[in-house]
Amino acid sequence: MDGTSWSAPNGGANSRLLIVDDDREFAESLVDLLVPRGYQVAMAHAPEDARGMATVFDAQVMLVDVRLGSESGVSLIESLKGIRPDALCIVMTAFADVDSAIEALKKGAYDYLRKPLNVPVFLATLDRAFDRVRIEEERARAKAALRHSEERFRALVETTNDWVWEVDADTRYTYVSPKVRDLLGYPPEAVVGKTPFDFMVPEDVERARQSFEDAKAQRKPLVGLEDGAVRADGQVIVLETNGVPVLDAHGTVVGFRGIDRDITQRKLAEAELIRHREHLQDLVEQRTRELQESREQLRRTERLASVGTLAAGIAHELNNPLGVIALAGENALESRKRPDGDALLAACLDDIAVNAERCRHIIRSVLQFSRQETAEKRPCDLRAVVDHAIGLTAGDVSRSHGHLELGLPADLPPIPANRLQLEQVFVNLIRNAVESGVGDVRIAITAEHRGQVVRVGVADNGRGIPAEELPHIFDPFFTTRRERGGTGLGLSIVHGIIAAHNGTVAVTSRPGAGTTFTIELPCVETTSWETERATRIDR
Repeated sequence: MDGTSWSAPNGGANSRLLIVDDDREFAESLVDLLVPRGYQVAMAHAPEDARGMATVFDAQVMLVDVRLGSESGVSLIESLKGIRPDALCIVMTAFADVDSAIEALKKGAYDYLRKPLNVPVFLATLDRAFDRVRIEEERARAKAALRHSEERFRALVETTNDWVWEVDADTRYTYVSPKVRDLLGYPPEAVVGKTPFDFMVPEDVERARQSFEDAKAQRKPLVGLEDGAVRADGQVIVLETNGVPVLDAHGTVVGFRGIDRDITQRKLAEAELIRHREHLQDLVEQRTRELQESREQLRRTERLASVGTLAAGIAHELNNPLGVIALAGENALESRKRPDGDALLAACLDDIAVNAERCRHIIRSVLQFSRQETAEKRPCDLRAVVDHAIGLTAGDVSRSHGHLELGLPADLPPIPANRLQLEQVFVNLIRNAVESGVGDVRIAITAEHRGQVVRVGVADNGRGIPAEELPHIFDPFFTTRRERGGTGLGLSIVHGIIAAHNGTVAVTSRPGAGTTFTIELPCVETTSWETERATRIDR
């Protein structure tokens, strides 16, 4: 090294420290201590290096060892202060003699430290020194700013577009800036001695006078006082008044100092803006009404479309079996003319019976789907409901060589439900899963209690549902198994029943990977259910 070095950590530009010590290892250990703490540190190991570094490095604090070879660090302080008069010097001494410390303080040192350094004391001393530096820097900036502000104020008073004024305790002008000529058309000398109220429109005088009195009584500023003022030519303008109270040594208000600004154009613009806003609000309200009417028209159109879809679906579903019945009836009439009439008649009657039952099933499903009345709900044991639904569908599962797994916890809370409707939900979902299978079908029914709801899952390993069909599976008469007798009402019924129970039903599926229906139903608080059950038992 050439005797000097420095290191600047990120963000440390506001804490600049120069270390002057001929013990390089000691100085570098201080750098290692200070740099991570945000200091910008420079080092010098000899007096001539210290003077050179002080010239190029704007140190705020200089840490100087008393012994620097042949030259005393105490004498170096004077030359360093000559280069950086605003910097603070802290002396380090290994000899701890009071005389050296006193001499260093006389030479302008801020403080002294004893070697070996006590790190907490060392860091605390640096904190105090840099606090002192920043206070002095802030004070110098404040003085400079004050001088600049005074100079600028004098210039602004004469050139600003605002009218600067002062009034005494009787609200009479004691000073007005030349700008009053532009605002009111009067020379300053014609305004001094008068009050602001002498230039106001009559309807604003009492309100403005009260504002001045209130501000005087409360020793508070006047903020945004607006009033109409009459110019010398008779034109009325709007002035905005802002001012602060002037206090004497006893805290008594002896006047106000402030500015008046012509806001006539702003008030005109605000009035125009209000008109535009009101017009825009009228347009928005009109458009909102039009949108509501359009939305209602759309709802009516959708309802008509739904009715049309429902009617078309019912007609389609009933046409096939009714066609078979009609054909069987004709054949039955013809059977009297044929030698094998008895056998043909029996076959025709069988077709009529089967298809009449099919019609009855379709109508029953439609009625169940369209029924609007709210069924009575009582707390139900979900396990018992699912068990009964499994019993009703056992034959379907068995015929498909399927396997059903049940995973319902024993501590599920009761569900407020219509038991028969809830059973119908699980019957439909189990049959739907059976019909979706290819070969042996596996169906899993699980449940869990989550907060205020019970979540039930019905999953199968069947064909799955294509993504483009998923949005339509709850639509009435939507089915992919029409050729196998599907009506497309089973899942619609499920959706309607769950919605009537304040629950939700969702589906996830992927072709070839099966389908899962997830139902969430609100549950009954255990305490209320137990109380109700105990009441029924007591009765």
